[in-house]
Amino acid sequence: TDRIADVQLVADALAAHVPGAVTGSHLSVGVRVEPHDLDLRLAPLRAGCAHELIADSAFGGLAPVIERLTNDQRVATFDGSSQAEMLALRLTDRR
Repeated sequence: TDRIADVQLVADALAAHVPGAVTGSHLSVGVRVEPHDLDLRLAPLRAGCAHELIADSAFGGLAPVIERLTNDQRVATFDGSSQAEMLALRLTDRR
């Protein structure tokens, strides 16, 4: 629960920018929760959009929120297509 505020900020940043990044008409969101870890996966995104989502989360002259508040950001192809990708984010509670 110590990182709930971080999760909310990351979710707000994604919600603000993801509509224009989705390939097709649906966005799949996967969430995996384990003690001290939260993994979030978003797909299918248009090729190149996962990195744009991270960069576009900057505001007020600060580094991108997604990059600052997540412990890991990965981009992978989605369903073997070079036209679609998946953004995977991890938040870890280091206690």
